[in-house]
Amino acid sequence: MLTRLIRATSFLFPFILLAGCSSMAPESGSLTDLQTSSWVLNKLPGHSFDTDRRPTLRFNDEGNIEGYSGCNSYTASVSVNTDDIRITDIYGTKRLCKDSAMTFEAEFLDALTRARMWNVEGKILNLKSSSGDVIMKFGRLGNPARPITN
Repeated sequence: MLTRLIRATSFLFPFILLAGCSSMAPESGSLTDLQTSSWVLNKLPGHSFDTDRRPTLRFNDEGNIEGYSGCNSYTASVSVNTDDIRITDIYGTKRLCKDSAMTFEAEFLDALTRARMWNVEGKILNLKSSSGDVIMKFGRLGNPARPITN
C-alpha cells in the first residue's frame, strides 16, 4: 500500500511542479504585464494619425510613464493598481510641429489625464474613462499591432 502511494505521488509530482512554475509568469492583463510592456497607440476615438510615428507609453524605473506624444516626448506621474489608473503632472519637450500634430498631441495628453481604469486583453491595453468607456487603445510593442478601425 505504501508503495502505491509513493508511485502515485511520484507520478503527480512533475505536474504539481509545473503548475507551480507556471503561476510565476506574469498573467496577461496583470499589473506586472502592464508595467513591463511598452505600448503604441492604436486608437484614440475620433482621430486618425500618422501610423509611422504613433504615440507611445511605457512605465519607467522611477514609477512614472513616458513616451512620444505625436510631436514631443513626455513624462508623467502615474498611480496604478489592479484596475485603476491616474495620470497627472505631464511634462513634455517643447518642439514645434504642424498645427494638426499639435492639436492631436494636446488631445492625446488630455485623454491620458482622463483615464481612470485600465485592462489588458491579450496584446491590447485599454484605458477607460470613469464611466468605463474605452478612450484609448494601445498595442504591445514588440508584437506587430495594426491600427484598430472600429
